[in-house]
Amino acid sequence: MTVMASGELEGVGRSILWASADRLKLHALVYDPPAGVSKVPVVCIPGLTRNARDFDDLGPWLAQQGRRVIGVDLRGRGRSQNGAAATYRPATYVDDVRRLLRDQGIERAHFIGTSLGGVVTMTLAMGNRSVVAGAVLNDIGPEVGAAGLQRIASYTGKGIGSLKSWSEATAATREAYQTTFPRFGDEDWRKITERSFKLNEASELILDYDPAIVRGGAPKLSRLVEHVLWRGFKRLAACGPTLAIRGGLSDLFEQTTLARMKAVRPTLMSAQIPDVGHAPTLNEPESRRALEAFFSLAD
Repeated sequence: MTVMASGELEGVGRSILWASADRLKLHALVYDPPAGVSKVPVVCIPGLTRNARDFDDLGPWLAQQGRRVIGVDLRGRGRSQNGAAATYRPATYVDDVRRLLRDQGIERAHFIGTSLGGVVTMTLAMGNRSVVAGAVLNDIGPEVGAAGLQRIASYTGKGIGSLKSWSEATAATREAYQTTFPRFGDEDWRKITERSFKLNEASELILDYDPAIVRGGAPKLSRLVEHVLWRGFKRLAACGPTLAIRGGLSDLFEQTTLARMKAVRPTLMSAQIPDVGHAPTLNEPESRRALEAFFSLAD
């Protein structure tokens, strides 16, 4: 990571911009494959408070396999502009993604969606099945655990104030997520911290998302998932190969939900990542093996 003149951390991908229907400038990071290699592209959509930099390890790994990879900054996150609070909902995110695909000339893609990104992917499949070649749902399903919703609602949009140094930010990140990622080492904590914070005009570190992305706590979060429910998952799974990845310690994507998904779609691929909560980074060896198996069927 490098710090830009504006004080923002730059991802390792190539930046692109596109416009939303309400004229926001939206941002994504592109990880290009080797010249002359072109498989079905991959669109990666992050979780509720996350951004495209979460895919700075996954993106190059997939690109080396011949896929153009696009990591999306949803509106109000990363280097995308903030929107009105009422626009922070799956239907708007889907329209933003559809405009990105059109802008990039992509007619069909694989989608990797973490948490909210999986909700967006399922919502997209409900009305745009032809664009989905295959999908990976990272620690999300048609139902969410109450404990996970309560935990997310307890901190999302509230912030932690401004911090003076990266060491302070790293300590705060470790305290917040140490039970989620018990296997993390110092380098892991450094990466997730750099991908979670940005510098404000006073050179203080603040969380890198618009606090307005959530209004109303857990009920609002619940509606984000209820918007698609099982119908969205069934349509998504009918589009092509589908992989569900679950953190073994996850309180949001429960084991019983995964079992029901497999009962509804017996062809569903699945993997559970030990010693990880919500949500796997997709850099774990177990996640990479599951993704390799998925793409062996998808291509």
